[in-house]
Amino acid sequence: MPIPGPSSKVTIRPLHPFSPNCLHMPTAGSTIQLFATAFDQDGLIVSTTFTWTSGSPAVATVNSSTGLVTGVGPGICNIQAQANDSGAAKGSIAVGVALLSANSLTIAYGQTVTLSSVGNFPTVNWVSGADGAAQVYAGTLVNGFIVPDHSFGDIGWNAGPTATIITPVYQGPGTPATAHVPVQVSVGGIYCQAVVNVTGVPAWFGV
Repeated sequence: MPIPGPSSKVTIRPLHPFSPNCLHMPTAGSTIQLFATAFDQDGLIVSTTFTWTSGSPAVATVNSSTGLVTGVGPGICNIQAQANDSGAAKGSIAVGVALLSANSLTIAYGQTVTLSSVGNFPTVNWVSGADGAAQVYAGTLVNGFIVPDHSFGDIGWNAGPTATIITPVYQGPGTPATAHVPVQVSVGGIYCQAVVNVTGVPAWFGV
């Protein structure tokens, strides 16, 4: 069996890499557990420990030995892991803290509300998890029309720092219910999720 050489690359991942908020801490004091893996030049895994550091402790701190990240203040910072073997390879990953104006909103069916990104980071791909209960559009509502806001140089589909959440009104039978609609967006490359609780949604939507 080949014996790994000194580390030449370090990769870092969160606990649940494909889940919303896997690299976003919604509030100061929230935590994210990161894991690092070191590889030698041939791609073999190197058995080693790591030393963790934060590029901006005012945004997030990290336990130097465990990789547990704690949010401190709004923003994005890089967390670095350095292998403690003779290769001393390094890797880094960006994490975000409190990048949305709210993490949970409650709105009555038929009403509108806005949600914004924080920190002047490029903001793209606002999307609703249940369009029947809440539709999400980048931009603000002016005289009944959505006015796109690309003031930060954002590009791409549904891009802009502010999104308007519209709850359409459809009449239907059944007892109204509350829908818990996930709203996702990329802020500075960090995927964030908030939940919009829509009350009085016609039950025939099945939400």
